[in-house]
Amino acid sequence: MVEHLAGGTQATVLSYQDGQWQRHEVVPLLESQTGHYAVVKLRMGRSQCDITYKVADNSTSQEHQTFFLCTLRIDARSGLILHRGPERKISSDTYMRAALRRRR
Repeated sequence: MVEHLAGGTQATVLSYQDGQWQRHEVVPLLESQTGHYAVVKLRMGRSQCDITYKVADNSTSQEHQTFFLCTLRIDARSGLILHRGPERKISSDTYMRAALRRRR
């Protein structure tokens, strides 16, 4: 599921384990990073899903942000990040235009 946050969106994986629903928030920022992010692509599978975020990282300076795309492979049962793809730098214009496309 994709939830709205102040300044972006976040993916949350729900799983049913041991008779209970479990909620796992998927955050693209590393501990050293701060900024805004939003989901721009979801690819769902039976046992895993790929979630691509656009990220505006301002951890180095409030005046200078870096923008990048980051894809995370998530285990659908546990919500754990199985793989974090490389950060692909993008321009601020690309960041502003990137949005989650909904299938019909």
